[in-house]
Amino acid sequence: MTDQDKKITPKHTVQTRVVFLKLSDIDTVKEQFAADVFIESRWREKSLDHGKENDNMDFSKYWHPKLIVQNVISTSKDNVWKKLEFGKNGEAFIVEKRRIKGIFTENLELQDFPFDLQDLSIVLTSEHPVEELEIIEDDEHLSSIIVSCFVDEQEWELREFVESEIRKVSKEFTGSKNVVYPFLVFKTLAMRRAGFFVWNIILIMTIISSLSFATFAVNRNLPQNRLQLAFTLTLTGVTFRFVTNQQLPKISYLTRLDKYILYCMVFNYLVTTWHAIVTLISDDDAQADYDLYFFIGFAVFYALFHIFFYAISLKTKTVYVRMVFIRMDNVETLKEQFDGDVYFRARWREPKLDNLKENQPVDHRNFWNPAIQIRNKVSEKFSKTWYEVLTINGEAYLVQKSRQIGTFAERLELHDFPFDSQPLNVCFTSSLPESELELVPDTVKPSEIGVSCYIHAQEWDLEPFVESETSVAATEEGYSPILNIRGLASRKYSFFIWNIIIIMTLIGSLPLTTFAINRNNPQRRLLLGFILALTGVSFRFMANQSIPKIPYQTLLDRYLLVSMLFNYLVCIWHIIVSRFEDDSDTQGTMDLYAFIATVIIYIAYQLAFLIVVVVKILLKQRKIKEKVQVYQTNLENASNAVQVKNPIKVNKLQKRQTVAKFSHLILKSSYEKEKTE
Repeated sequence: MTDQDKKITPKHTVQTRVVFLKLSDIDTVKEQFAADVFIESRWREKSLDHGKENDNMDFSKYWHPKLIVQNVISTSKDNVWKKLEFGKNGEAFIVEKRRIKGIFTENLELQDFPFDLQDLSIVLTSEHPVEELEIIEDDEHLSSIIVSCFVDEQEWELREFVESEIRKVSKEFTGSKNVVYPFLVFKTLAMRRAGFFVWNIILIMTIISSLSFATFAVNRNLPQNRLQLAFTLTLTGVTFRFVTNQQLPKISYLTRLDKYILYCMVFNYLVTTWHAIVTLISDDDAQADYDLYFFIGFAVFYALFHIFFYAISLKTKTVYVRMVFIRMDNVETLKEQFDGDVYFRARWREPKLDNLKENQPVDHRNFWNPAIQIRNKVSEKFSKTWYEVLTINGEAYLVQKSRQIGTFAERLELHDFPFDSQPLNVCFTSSLPESELELVPDTVKPSEIGVSCYIHAQEWDLEPFVESETSVAATEEGYSPILNIRGLASRKYSFFIWNIIIIMTLIGSLPLTTFAINRNNPQRRLLLGFILALTGVSFRFMANQSIPKIPYQTLLDRYLLVSMLFNYLVCIWHIIVSRFEDDSDTQGTMDLYAFIATVIIYIAYQLAFLIVVVVKILLKQRKIKEKVQVYQTNLENASNAVQVKNPIKVNKLQKRQTVAKFSHLILKSSYEKEKTE
C-alpha cells in the first residue's frame, strides 16, 4: 500500500455480509457454479438519526453505494429491497437486502485435478471509487453458508466457512489510471471427491496399462501378434485421454490425472517399441535373455511409478518456513563450517484455534507440532523458541518462532577454489515422514539476509539474495522432508593471487633461465631445476593447508601441478641434451629450439589458465546477478501480496486478479443501462 493510499479516508463505509443459501452445479469445464445468495449491506445515514422506521420511505433521495455483483453471468432471480434500522444510540442505518440466484464465474486451478480444492467466490464492487466508499465485512452479522442445501455433494465436499478478502482495482474505462475501486470477495471452499475419477478412470487405466505385460506371453517369434495387442492397448489409452479432456476446460497445463494417463500411454509405447526392437536380435538365446530382462525392468519401473503417484496424491500437512540471517561469520574452508545467528518462523494451519478469543493464552503442547529441527547444526551457543497464534481472516495458524546461534556444517564444493562461491545452508527437517509433512518456503514473507551483518568480510563477500530448495532424506523409518534455506558467499581471491599464483608464476618462469647455463654443465642446470621443483612442492603443500582433504583437484591444484610438470619437463630436457655433447652444433641448435618451444608452452598455459579463470568469474557473476533479480522480484511480489487480507492463499491471487481485470466490462454495462434509464 502506498502513502497515498494510507491518506485516503472514505466518506462512506458499507458493511456487507453474504449468506450462501444454496450451491449447485459446479461445472469444471465451463468454470462456473450456480448459487442462491443473500447479500445484506448497511451504511450510515446521519440525516435520519433518531428518526422512526418507515416502510414507505423513498430511499432514492439518499446516498446509495451502487453495489454490483461482479462475477455473475446470468440471473433467474434478483430481488432488492431496503429498510431503515436504528442502533442502540439512535444511529440510522440504511439496510439493503438482496436475494440473487444465478450463475457465477470462477477461474479454477486444476493442477491437482481430481484431488483439487476450489474457491467459490462472490465478488462485490461499486461504481464509487475508494475515496468515496469502503466495503468491509460486517463484523456483527457474520457471513455463513448452509451446507445442508449443497446439491453437488456426490462430487464435492463443502467446507463450512466463509472468508472475505479486500482488494482495490483500477479501471481502464474511467479515463484515469489513478481511479481505484473497492472490491470485497466472499468465498467458501469446495474439495472435490476424487472417488469417481479413481474408480472409473485411474483404476481402469492402471488395469489397461498393466495388460502390456501380457504381451510378453506371446511368442517373441510372432512380433505381429505382440504389436497388434500393444497397438490396441495404446489406442485404448488415447480414448481414455479424450474422456478425461471432456471433464476439463481447455487449459494450458497438465493436471495430475493428465500426467498419469500420459505416463500409461508412454509406458505402452515403450513396450510396443521393445517388441519391435527384440526382433532385430538374431541370436535366439540372447533374444530370450534380453526379453526377460526388459520384462523385469518394465515391471519394476511400472511398480515404482504407481507407488510414487499414489504417494504424492496423499494429503500432507504444509508448514511454511521463513528464515532471517541475522549474522554470519567465520566461514572455515578447512573445517567446512560457518558460524551463524539465525531467526526462523514456521507456521501451520490449526483449525482448533479458529474460535480463539483475542489475547487468550495457548499451550502449544496441546496441539499438533511438526517437530522442526536444524539438521546441520554442529554446536549451539544460544537457543530460544516460543509459540504464537496468528489469525488471518478467521483462519488460525500456530506459529513457532526461534532464535538460534551456533555453528553449522556445510559441505563445500572446491573445484573452482580459490575463485569459488559457497552456499551457506541452514537445513530444516522433521522427525515426521514426508507422507505426513511438507516443508515449504514462506512466499508471503520470504526469507531475508542482512549483507551488512557479515563480519568476516576480509575473505568473503555475502551475496544479497536467499534461495531455498526442498528435498527428502532417508532415515531408518523412511524419508523425512528437507528444506534448505541458503545464502551465498563468494570468496575474495586476491590473497591467493598475490601470495600463491603470482609467486608460482614467477617460480614457474625461472626454469627458462636455466638455459643460460652452459649446456655442457648439466649438473648446474639440474641443480637449479631441482631447487625450483622443491619450491613448487612447498607451495603445493601451502595451498593444501587452506582446503580440507578432498579426493579431487581444485583449480589452484591444477595450476600448481602444471607449473611443477613444466619444471619437470625442463629438467628432463637438460638430461637429454647432455647426451649430444659430441656434436656441439646439433646440441646448440636443439637447445635453442627447446628453449623457444618451452617459452611458447609456458605462455600458452598461462594464457589458458587466465582465460579459464576469467570465464568462470564472468559466468559466476552472471548467475549471481540472475538469482539476485529473481530474489528481488519475489520480494516485490510478496510486498504486493501483503496488501491482500488472506496472504495464506497467495497462489490463488492470480486467479482473483484475472477475474477483477475484466470487471470493468460489467461495470460499464451497468453504467450505460442506468444512464439510458
